[in-house]
Amino acid sequence: MTIAYAGAMLLAGIAIAPLHLGAQTPPDETARAEAAKQEGDRLTKAGEYAAALAAYVRAIQIAPRFAAAYKGMGMVHRRLRQPESAIEDYDKAIRLDPEDAEAYVERGGTRLTLRQPEQAIEDFDTAIEKKPDYARAYAARSGARSQLADKAGAAEDMAKARSLGFTMRIRVGGNVQQAKLISQPRPVYPKEAKKAGITGVVRMDAIVGQDGAIQDLTLVSGDPALAPAAMDAVRQWVYQPTLLNGAPVEVVTQIDVTFTLSR
Repeated sequence: MTIAYAGAMLLAGIAIAPLHLGAQTPPDETARAEAAKQEGDRLTKAGEYAAALAAYVRAIQIAPRFAAAYKGMGMVHRRLRQPESAIEDYDKAIRLDPEDAEAYVERGGTRLTLRQPEQAIEDFDTAIEKKPDYARAYAARSGARSQLADKAGAAEDMAKARSLGFTMRIRVGGNVQQAKLISQPRPVYPKEAKKAGITGVVRMDAIVGQDGAIQDLTLVSGDPALAPAAMDAVRQWVYQPTLLNGAPVEVVTQIDVTFTLSR
């Protein structure tokens, strides 16, 4: 277990649970574990990563063979920029459920952030073996082949991904994307935050759909007293659709909302 991984678990305020591969989980405990995992998913989406880790670990303590909880932890560690810890999580998820194609894609994607394209391709290959029509696996392998300067292989994989319904997604800088806003409701300053004199920037990662609407939103940083108001407002924002070669594409971008108080 890496130091970063153990540190993240301690950050969650909960003891590290051992992995009991032979444990059997009664139905009522399975329901409790699923509830804890869903709470972890909700907290991850809200950017409350320490609490999310605690929820996932709680699920694993209840049901030690709960592969999906380890996948959830892997996502949190990726967002915390702790790729080595994320890979440990995905390793455990795969050991528990070796048929889960998504786990291989997630681990491969993490390996790409570590500039390990050969190992990533092995994961994507396995995902495709498990699920031959998995568009996301072909798209991910395309990215790995691009890192290896295999242009022909990357193009072939991307074409296959699109034939399976994969939606192209590009990254656009926050300032560039902001210029495309056509509807931008402003956040309501939380009364308690205003009363306490709390100011600052709330930063979010966003996925903008082909129609220009916010499709997904993840908190990156910001005061907890301000973040909910910022996210509630940004979810209502609408942009001009982004086109690539004449076709609409999804956009990944970063959004900052600044809260200031006049003196």
